[in-house]
Formats: sequence, C-alpha cells, structure tokens
Amino acid sequence: RLPAGCDYDNLWSAHTPAAKIDTLAKHDAVRYDAWKRAVEAMPQVEKVAFSTFSPYRRQIQRNDFVPPGGGARVQPHMLSASDDYAAVTGMRLLEGRWFDGRDDGAATVPVVIDRQLAQQLFPGRPALALGREFSDSEREDKSPRTLKVVGVIEAYRSQGELMAPQPFMFVRFVPATSVDTIETIMIKVRPGTARAF
Repeated sequence: RLPAGCDYDNLWSAHTPAAKIDTLAKHDAVRYDAWKRAVEAMPQVEKVAFSTFSPYRRQIQRNDFVPPGGGARVQPHMLSASDDYAAVTGMRLLEGRWFDGRDDGAATVPVVIDRQLAQQLFPGRPALALGREFSDSEREDKSPRTLKVVGVIEAYRSQGELMAPQPFMFVRFVPATSVDTIETIMIKVRPGTARAF
C-alpha cells in the first residue's frame, strides 16, 4: 500500500460523457468556463478543475513517447488536466510548477511528470528533467508534438493506493487547443458537505 499522490478528502467528481457532448462543445473554452463558474458559485464548493478521468477510476490512458536523442520509447500512464487540477486534488510538486497561464501560446506542450518517468526519459540524469523536452510518437495524421517538463512529482497512482507504481504524466488541458476530450469535473467541496446539495 503506497500513497496515491493526491488528497481525496472532500474531493468529488462529476462525469460528462463525451457521447453526450456535441462535437463543437468538446473544445469550447466558453462552455468549460461556464461550467466552472456555475459549479464554483455553489456555496459548498471551494474549487473546480477538469481532467480526463477521476482518481480511483479503473481507467488508463497511454501513449508512446520518445526520449531526447532517441532510444527506447516509453509508455507512461497519462491524464489531461486543467490548470487548477493540482490545487483541487492537493497534489504536491517536488520541483518546478504546475502548468498555468504562463504556458499560453508556448510552442511546446507543458507536462508534469513523476520521478519514475523522469528516470525513463532521462536515464542517468532524472534530477535534470525540469525544462527538458521530448516528443510523442508520430501519429498517423499528425506530426509529433514536443512536450516540455515544467514540474516533477514523486508519484501518482490514478487507481488508488493499491495500484502498482507506474510512470505517470499530466498533460495540460486547454479547451481551445487540446487534442483530448475532457469528461470529468473535479470538485473540491467544503468540509462537512452532504452528498446531496
């Protein structure tokens, strides 16, 4: 049994299945902002974030990534998350920062990785992962993306404390530009909030 890497006290999630979201709404920044403001306006809610899926859900997302200079591809577990995700889930960084508005318009995709992935991507130099770049494998219809490490965490177990340690990466979700569809609203509620409010 190992720490999950987040604080699940007073952490709730609501799902908005992609099948029920029309194609235009999937990446509509105005729609996401309206959802965020509406939920945060509730007196029981402290903060809101978006993610591909919630902690403890039996779901994984993976992709192939290429270390700098080539070499064996790595395939970490990954999750797309909004700028407020770390604050909502109580995630603690070892180095660097969580992605935020400073990354708007960047040529690279900002990511936060765990120590295990840092060791795989930058063997022999995991402590120097911050600021380093790497790419995903070429997709059939698009050229590879370049990703940049802006933060490092100890570990994250998306399926809970009993999940075997896996290399993990968080990719910044920005509605207008992200390739992933976000289906989960993460909600940090005030202590003592009842299930029905």
